[in-house]
Formats: sequence, C-alpha cells, structure tokens
Amino acid sequence: MYGRLKYCKQKISTWLAFRRQYRMWKRVAVQHLHNPYVEKQLAIIPCDPWSVGGSRGDEAMMTAIILKYRKDLPAAPITIISEGDEGSKYISKLPYPGITPLPVWNGNTPVKTIYEAVMKLRPSDVVLLGADCMDGYYSPFISLTLLALHDLFSRTDGIKSHLTGFSFNRHPYRPLRKAFNSITPSARLYLRDAVSLERFKKFAKADAELTADAAFMLEADYGFDGYEKLKEWITTRRAAGTRHIIGFNFHPMLRRYDNTEEIQNDACSLARNIAAIMQRNGAIDFVLVPHDDRCRYTDNIMLKTIADSLIQAGFGSRTYYSPEVYRATQIKALCSLLDGLASSRMHLAIAALGEGKSIMAADYQGKFEGLFRHFNLPAEYLLTPDEFIGDAFAGRFEKYMAHLPELTRQVEKEREKVIRLSEKNLL
Repeated sequence: MYGRLKYCKQKISTWLAFRRQYRMWKRVAVQHLHNPYVEKQLAIIPCDPWSVGGSRGDEAMMTAIILKYRKDLPAAPITIISEGDEGSKYISKLPYPGITPLPVWNGNTPVKTIYEAVMKLRPSDVVLLGADCMDGYYSPFISLTLLALHDLFSRTDGIKSHLTGFSFNRHPYRPLRKAFNSITPSARLYLRDAVSLERFKKFAKADAELTADAAFMLEADYGFDGYEKLKEWITTRRAAGTRHIIGFNFHPMLRRYDNTEEIQNDACSLARNIAAIMQRNGAIDFVLVPHDDRCRYTDNIMLKTIADSLIQAGFGSRTYYSPEVYRATQIKALCSLLDGLASSRMHLAIAALGEGKSIMAADYQGKFEGLFRHFNLPAEYLLTPDEFIGDAFAGRFEKYMAHLPELTRQVEKEREKVIRLSEKNLL
C-alpha cells in the first residue's frame, strides 16, 4: 500500500513539474525571438547536465559534434551548458581548447534560464543532444526541456538549432504528444533509427526524418598507452594460436538490482558462459571493455567479477581486462583491434560498428532493434538481458562466430551509408 502511494505521488509530482515547464516554454515562445548580433560560435546543451559526459555515449556524441564543428571553424568558441560543479569540471577537462562551461541548468523551469543565458552568447549554432532522452523514459522533464529549447532556438532569427537524432521506445510519456505536436515547423526532428521513426510517427503528428546516432561521426584516437597495450596483448595471443578476439560488456544498469551481491551473481553467470565458450573453442579470447563510470553501479563492478572468475577458472591468459574507462575516441580505437563484440552498451556497439566490426547485443527499451536495422544485421543476435545472462547465450554466440566473416562484410557494406545518415544531424 505504501509503495503504491509513493508511486502515485511521484507520478503527480512529475506531471506538475512537466506542466510548469510547458507553461514557461509557451510564455517565452509568444515573444519576438531575435538574435541580431550573431557570432560564429556553438552552444551545446547535453541531455545529462549533471555529469555532462560521464556516460561515454554522451561523450561520443558531444565529441563528434565538437570535432566536426572545429573542422570548419577551428577557432570558434564553444560553450557547453551544465547544471553545476561536476558537469563544469568535466567540461573544463576536455582535451580541446576554447570550450567553456556555462552552469545555468537550474531552477524549477530551467528552459527560460537556459534560453536567456545562451542568447547572451549570440551563437550562430545550438546543438541539443537528443540521444535516448526524448521519449520520457528517464525523465519527462528533461525530454520537455530539450524539446522546448529546440523549439525556441528554431524560432529565433539568426540561430540554427539542431536536436540530434533520438531513439523512441514503445511506451513514451503520453503528455509529450501535445508538446511534439506544438513545436514550430522550422524545428527539425530526427529519429536515429527506422524503428524509432515508425514509433514516433504513430505517436505524434510532427514531421520527422531518419538519421543515425551522432556518435557515428566520431573519429578514433589511436595515440594512447591503452591502445598499444591491448595491441601488444593481441599480437601475443595470435602468435599463441588465437584466431578471434571478441570484446565483451554487460553493464549493471540493464536489470533492476537491489545490491551489489545481485550484480555479482549475474556476473558469475556471465563468466560461466564465457568460460564454457573458451573451454569448447581454444581459438577465441575475450577483451572486457568498461564503458561507463558515472555512479556506484559502474561497469567495472560487473566486469571485475567476470575477470576474477575467469582467472580462477584457468582462463586468465585468454582474458584481457583493464578497469580504466577511456575517453570515447579512445574506446573507438580499442574496438578497431577486435574481431567482434558482444555488448549491452549502445554506444560501445556504435563504436565497434563504426570501425567495421559486427556485434551481438543485449537489448533494452527496444533500442538495439533499430541499430541492427541500420546494418541489416540478423535479429537472432539480439538477445534479451535474461537470454544474455542465461543458457541461451553460449549457443547464440557460437552461431554468431560461425557467421562472423559474412556479418563483418555486411557491416562494412552499410557503414558509409550510416555515417552519412549521422552527418544529417548537423545539416
């Protein structure tokens, strides 16, 4: 009874915050929005203003945009919006000059505060990261904030607004329908895969186009020690008879866990699956790739347990594990050394696909379905989290390995087309 009451209170609180933000958006939208003194510069509004790029997926999209923009305008200032100290510190440490944090995402109705702060910069371009934050699954409030800002900047003379391609799940937050249907026609909407586009068109009347995830534009950085270390290990393993090096990730936020013990139990199940595969096939080795370190439930909680279990089972020499979570550009470089990838991280999969490597995946929120369709990959290599952890994994993995050469060719065949779709995000 108490749990049900708490749930109802949360829903009401969410709706009230959503409605306040909606009203503020509409009050600002009726004004004459003009940017008379445009300067060539970029403002980026992330979908996670707290950590900004703690998720390597968010970092991959943001870095791709920064590097693409800097190719045309090497000296143009770039400002990134944040909520407070954590996000601002992340922005300040980015290895690119001329990038400034602006911590103005705050208050009960941040849309007005952010809009006015960005207008003072007089930017020529604003990019908002749509990603997986536009269907209300994580936060209807963030979905509405990003959409409202895209609408306001699209209405403003002198500014080009880009809301990067986003995914759309099967059960979007219903009040968002009115919001999407009320945006200005000049606010272009992009869905990052065909499945999401189909779902969106059933949900809202607003025009939308197909694109691909902005992270497909990201260029890899091969100049770091971690790349050389993995490359050396792979060279040694191939000399010992290994024919295939497969990357692996399963993150602890894919299922609902009450404590770290439950995470470690699933990690042990995954380790048993991997050990069984290596026991049957001496020509396959695994690289465990962490991709996120935002909170206490980091990838390494699970991956370290898997690595320790494989060492205990006698497969330590055939398992590569480094707990360092590298930058998105570096993770993409690591993927270039692999022959394939089994992953539950969307943007780790995108990094591998962008390097021409095929994937099998643990799906969540129906997101991987659209990614697979971009490359016309067989849906049989798209597993549920339960299948990924359970007995189904080994059999499906062995079939994946049996078809690895043609799957790799299929990815290479579609890769340039998908990269061109990704570039539409900035048109």
